[in-house]
Amino acid sequence: LQPPPPPAPVRRPPMLGPFSMRKEPPSMGANSLLAREAASILAESNPNAPPQVRAEAQREEGAGADAPAESNPNDAPQGGAERQAPESALEVTEASDADDVIRRVLEDSQRLRKETLLLAKQQGVLEEWRERLSDMQRSMKEWARHQLEDATMVADLEECWGSVFTAMTPEQREEFLSAHDFLSAMREEHGHELERLSQAAHGAKTEQGAELDRELQALAEQFCDMGEENGGELDELS
Repeated sequence: LQPPPPPAPVRRPPMLGPFSMRKEPPSMGANSLLAREAASILAESNPNAPPQVRAEAQREEGAGADAPAESNPNDAPQGGAERQAPESALEVTEASDADDVIRRVLEDSQRLRKETLLLAKQQGVLEEWRERLSDMQRSMKEWARHQLEDATMVADLEECWGSVFTAMTPEQREEFLSAHDFLSAMREEHGHELERLSQAAHGAKTEQGAELDRELQALAEQFCDMGEENGGELDELS
């Protein structure tokens, strides 16, 4: 008897940008951050969404971003990716939802960039953060293009997002993926830095407010002293 041949190596796509240190691209499972955001975005952007979609969004939001993903080896697609088919509540058949999803994700990414740069400016590190964010967004754009050039990864994305992703044009897919991965990377890899930056800015504002209060108090005492002196002079004249 001869030993069985070794299993064929699993093909893995090259990593780009912030994902270069990861063995796999970001998880796209039903309980992953992307799937939870999908339920939330679809429910909020479509007030007429089916009740099961809105209920799923509320349930996923309550579960929290740190909820562990359920893994099933039999559900893993070929090619080494860890994405799984979304639950039925995430399936949306209206093509108009694609525009709403893209709009929401782009607005969120632009708002996060502006808020981060504003905090960085207050702390005197604007250029550093501007360069970091620009590099990250370029990496996310390259990673999005790479995903769209890989037929297996495109199939995984279509399976995860359903008709929402299928209805997007190639340009919309690239915009959506780059913006969404930028948001995910900022929250997952730089969340603690953003929190410290926000706390430092809040502390600076608190100190500025305390300094202003001290100046106003000193000014008020000065006016009180002037009033007492003028009052004494008026008493002498009377």
